[in-house]
Amino acid sequence: MDDNRELYVPELNKTIKAHRNFRLFATQNPFANYAGRKRLSRALLNRFVILKFSRLPTDELYSMVHLKCQISESAARLIISVLKDLRARRSYTGMFSMHDGFMTLRDVFKWANRFARSDQIDWRQCLADHGFMVLCARCRTTADENLIKHTIEHYTSRKIIPNQLFAINSRYMPCITEFFEKNVVPTFNMRRMIVLCSQAWIHNEPVLLVGETGCGKTTVAQLLAKFIHIHIKELYIQDSLLSLNCQERTDTCDLLGSIRPGENGTFKWFDGVVVTAMRSGRPVLLDEISLASDSVIYKTFNFVVLINLIVLERLNPLLEPSRSLFLTESGTEVEKIVAEPGFQIISTMNPGGDYGKKELSKALRNRFTEIWCPAVFTAEDVKSIICHRLSRSSLFNDDDGFKFKLSSCMARFLAWYFDHISKIARCGISLRDVVAFVEIFISSMKRDVRSIYWSVYEAFVAIDDGISLNISDHHHSFEKHRFECQEKLKFILMDNLYKEITEEIESPIFNSLIKTDDRGLIIGGYLIEFGAKKPVHLKNFVFNTDWFEKMSLNIARALSIDKPILIQGEPGCGKSSIVVALAAATGHHLTRLNLSEQTELSDLFGTDVPTVLQDGRTSFEWKDGPLLTAINNGHWILLDEMNLASQSILEGLNACFDHRHQLFIPELNRMFEIGSSSHNSKFFACQNPHNLGGNRRALPKSFLNRFSVVSVSFQINDYHDYLSISSQIYGIQSDMNQILNKVNRSVKSKMLKDKTFAKIGGPYEFNIRDVLRWSSFISEFGISNYPYELLYVQRFRTEEDREVMREIYKKESGESCKTLSLSVSVSDKFVRIGRIELIRSFKRIFEDNLKLLPSQASILEHLATCVRMNWISLIVGESKIGKSSVVKNLAALTGNELKIMRLTSETDASELIGSFEQVNYL
Repeated sequence: MDDNRELYVPELNKTIKAHRNFRLFATQNPFANYAGRKRLSRALLNRFVILKFSRLPTDELYSMVHLKCQISESAARLIISVLKDLRARRSYTGMFSMHDGFMTLRDVFKWANRFARSDQIDWRQCLADHGFMVLCARCRTTADENLIKHTIEHYTSRKIIPNQLFAINSRYMPCITEFFEKNVVPTFNMRRMIVLCSQAWIHNEPVLLVGETGCGKTTVAQLLAKFIHIHIKELYIQDSLLSLNCQERTDTCDLLGSIRPGENGTFKWFDGVVVTAMRSGRPVLLDEISLASDSVIYKTFNFVVLINLIVLERLNPLLEPSRSLFLTESGTEVEKIVAEPGFQIISTMNPGGDYGKKELSKALRNRFTEIWCPAVFTAEDVKSIICHRLSRSSLFNDDDGFKFKLSSCMARFLAWYFDHISKIARCGISLRDVVAFVEIFISSMKRDVRSIYWSVYEAFVAIDDGISLNISDHHHSFEKHRFECQEKLKFILMDNLYKEITEEIESPIFNSLIKTDDRGLIIGGYLIEFGAKKPVHLKNFVFNTDWFEKMSLNIARALSIDKPILIQGEPGCGKSSIVVALAAATGHHLTRLNLSEQTELSDLFGTDVPTVLQDGRTSFEWKDGPLLTAINNGHWILLDEMNLASQSILEGLNACFDHRHQLFIPELNRMFEIGSSSHNSKFFACQNPHNLGGNRRALPKSFLNRFSVVSVSFQINDYHDYLSISSQIYGIQSDMNQILNKVNRSVKSKMLKDKTFAKIGGPYEFNIRDVLRWSSFISEFGISNYPYELLYVQRFRTEEDREVMREIYKKESGESCKTLSLSVSVSDKFVRIGRIELIRSFKRIFEDNLKLLPSQASILEHLATCVRMNWISLIVGESKIGKSSVVKNLAALTGNELKIMRLTSETDASELIGSFEQVNYL
């Protein structure tokens, strides 16, 4: 770009002179109006001759449309007239887009090209229809859609009737009505999406579907990929859809390909999902496309420029009419790839505003044919879906009249419920919830004893648990909400099905009885089939408690339909334990993974790891991650602390959790079917409520909506279950159990009622873990007051709060828990600190610079107790008061080597666990 016109390549140590015919052209969008664009430096701009393109004159634009698109002059004038009119208006949702809010130049040429390829007799009606489908498809409000519709009708002198345009027998509807009868109910919104998408694909336009979760975006993509008639290839493409779930760490290599380890230690180029689709002429789905963004460093013209780019901007040439791509990443030669006939792009995204969601950049959206997918559905739509699902089942002996009456009742109740819940919850109801409602009802009716009322009620409870996660306790009582819903359900069913359900309402016939047969474990009539392992009952888990029967019934009911299960509850209420126990009791292998902010997709799915070949050379090979291994083997999978995971983890798991049940690994360019093995994989996720803090976030609606949610609540009434557990596992006597019961009730009551208590360091949580630790100490040492002091009292930060806790114990048990004077004795084999005796080793000698202080004697005993009982301890206190020295003293007394690692906010998990590092043996 300088006068010398040369470029130095450091990697080759060579200077390349430009050819005399070499010319460089650069284009850019204005930096202020488009996402990801930045102002170029004056030093770089000064090297260019800058040309600014302003708005094209109307007469020239009319001539361009007329000549380039080969349409009549009158049609071109009408299109430009609509453009001029809409430029003078402002969109409600695109206010800051100024004159481009309703229509851009790309829309002009899309409209004209569609019209040029049509063969209808009434050209004005055809022009109006295509203009409505191009311009109104992206409108998110009825006001914007009506404004565009009236403008087109004014200039074309034709009426646009959406109900006819998107009808089953519309001339624009593709030949896919056969599939409607099997899997999909053709609601108005579904027909609209199918017509708009198919028209875009017929004219080789990339499609962007934008809508709330559960409105059918991915279903439409799969439907069209299987059955749409591709005019160019003149055949039906079946089972050909390639897909990629985008997330914040999606890179260009995931789309186009990368150089990866091959056979015999060599490296070679592997095509990505987009390049594979281009070469083979297949459609490709880019799910959650708005999440794929990153910072890319480009080295150009002897200095490095950092540009914030959206990764998908790399696909810009592919979204143009030429549908071609220059592949520069594959090696030294630049390859031009032109898409084969049949290649299409369809992208989906949720609108911005939810957790982790954002809108796509204006420049990229403009290259797509954007289609807004409304999440609104009518009561008639709900009735059609319920009736369609019931007709596919074998219930009620094919009594269509009764099925219709029952569908009307269920649709009426759901319509009331949708309106009721929308006033108190963060997110509303989607079609996924309607389908789950019907599926649970059907599975409930297939049990030994049928009950219409209680089956409908159980189906309602299953979806209400998920919606109720978003209800604030400060504004609404959950118990009151559940009672209102139950009474409304009774009223609607009694009003229409009085004879059939009168006896059922009076006497509940379902219970949570647990039994087994040769097929599997049966809980309340729901069957959980046996797995490949031999079923076992865990010794440290008690099954015969009211709490387990209630929770296991909820999980068994959720397992009866094909959705993953999310279990949410307070810490220590048994969320993970019940999944582990059920997996063992049913003979299923369980893979348990704890998620955190630093968990990456490669930790779950796998990555390339170093290996040594047989000839001694070093290379790389793919190593399956624990999640991929579990999927291949049909194991149950438990993802713990789900709401601690990063956004990339959540979006990367999306395809595993929806109806597709597929997992695409970009590094392998391979699709894995979940549940294709002899025993289907089942996904479980556990999390604490996000309002507990600790970097927990509320899950996005699009992610939460894919789960069957089971809420695990902790009630004071459940203490007798906890005591039953401690009695059966640790053999605690009845009188001691009563003391534990009274103390725990009093502590819980004090913390709930007295708002001035334990303000410093709170909120404090006491749960089943504390009861079990207390019981285990009593079982081994026969002492109850000392573990209470350690587990309950010492948790509080002020002496006043600790005294209150001691008084509670003294009041309920009649004895004090004050710590007595302690002594430390050391022998060759043992060290005794107060009541606790630990075995000594001789790996380390005493620390010379540390002293045993009387003030630290009780803390030393508490730490020794934690070591003896294998409890993890957390030492909390002000700085420089001896926290570390106490641990060093205990290590020195017991002769154990102590590893110390100082943590900061920048500490990475790999520093604790380990990572691969290159080692030079020379």
